[in-house]
Amino acid sequence: MKDIFVFGCPRSGKTTLATELHDKFGYSIISLDSIVDAFEKALPDVSIGHHNTDYKFEHLPKFVAQLYIKLKNDYPNTNFVIEGWHVFPKEVSKHLDLNKFITLSVGFPNQDISLKHGEIKSFSYENDYCKHMADERIVRLIENCKIYSLRIEQECEEAGIKFFDISNNWQRGQQKIREYIYSKLK
Repeated sequence: MKDIFVFGCPRSGKTTLATELHDKFGYSIISLDSIVDAFEKALPDVSIGHHNTDYKFEHLPKFVAQLYIKLKNDYPNTNFVIEGWHVFPKEVSKHLDLNKFITLSVGFPNQDISLKHGEIKSFSYENDYCKHMADERIVRLIENCKIYSLRIEQECEEAGIKFFDISNNWQRGQQKIREYIYSKLK
């Protein structure tokens, strides 16, 4: 089986998808959120964090590539799914050949903000970072995700990477993503 790289904005279903791939096929998950969490907590002065509004951490793509290569060398029979929103395909492709992965991206560039806000509120679970977030902050997150989605959609088009726009129907979009991945696993 091929390893998988899923780019996409927060609240688009990447972690849920990675967990499903782990449960169904035994993929090991490399979560960019977890990596950024570790930097944010261990090295707060470096200014690497989830709330960095310019989505920029120039060394993360190289770090992720080196981590993946090391893990792949140490565990050659393990399949990995890398998921996260902190990097862009163009940056990662400088360090990894994305053609060796099942590579895709997911976003919501055309999302109605009030509908996404309601979706986030209804799907938040107790430990979810959005659960206790103020409404204004959720709206800013959605606005930033729309901007991110437009950029990543453009980069995916330029690189020939499949982009899934889940703006109008999150659940149908997730189903299309699964169908795409499962067809590539056969």
